[in-house]
Amino acid sequence: MAAQLILTTAYNKDTLKSYKKNSYFSAPLKIGEPRSEDERLHMIFMMASAGILKGDELIYDITCEKASKLLITEQSYSKLFDMGTDGSAKKHMSINVQENASLIYRPCAVVPFKNSCFVSGTDIRIDKGGEIFWSDIFTAGRVAMGECFAFRHYENRTRVWYDNRLVWLDKCNLIPAEFDMTNMYYYRNYTHQGTCFYCGDEEKENMLLDIDISDKKYPRVYAGITRAKKGVCVRVLTNQSQDIEELFSDIEAVITG
Repeated sequence: MAAQLILTTAYNKDTLKSYKKNSYFSAPLKIGEPRSEDERLHMIFMMASAGILKGDELIYDITCEKASKLLITEQSYSKLFDMGTDGSAKKHMSINVQENASLIYRPCAVVPFKNSCFVSGTDIRIDKGGEIFWSDIFTAGRVAMGECFAFRHYENRTRVWYDNRLVWLDKCNLIPAEFDMTNMYYYRNYTHQGTCFYCGDEEKENMLLDIDISDKKYPRVYAGITRAKKGVCVRVLTNQSQDIEELFSDIEAVITG
């Protein structure tokens, strides 16, 4: 049976703050106690188990109602445990950002252990006037323990609609047994990949196109910026999660002002 996490936020015009309108979760998924940061509500997603196990199916449904502002973070890295020769796990996330609402989704890194097999999909729908800053960090595994691209399969697909129009489609499909992950067309000598995507305010999107992501400012990262039909994507390769987190934090600061 799939584990579910459902969260809806709304905006209170009297207090000028966002609040948790309703929520539901089933094991092993959990939601921490909400706290407010100015107008933005901060929620922490957690797991009661040590990580994602063979046979797990995780379903997330997040809605930011009109004018509400939400920040989502996670308690710890998403560890994908050994799933044997034929086991797998799945995750699907559905996000809806309504008019004038704002969502910052800042998860921890995904760490696929040896023999793990994981398929993840995220569908993001943004109403006109809404905005989202979404990020994702993927690692090659427990690199310090010698597990580098030792997983069986990792697939991650993200689709973004703005005003009912598909504006971004991104898919990562890695099978180390079939492809050389150190090839120059894959990861070369890097072990960490970060992706962030902003979609919403046109002025903020243009500001992101002008940010400095050069190796002079971030000497340990290899990064690039892509302009989508609507929105801006920044992709990063490096060997430390902290490098990605630092760059994404600087980008988030541009967006939040």
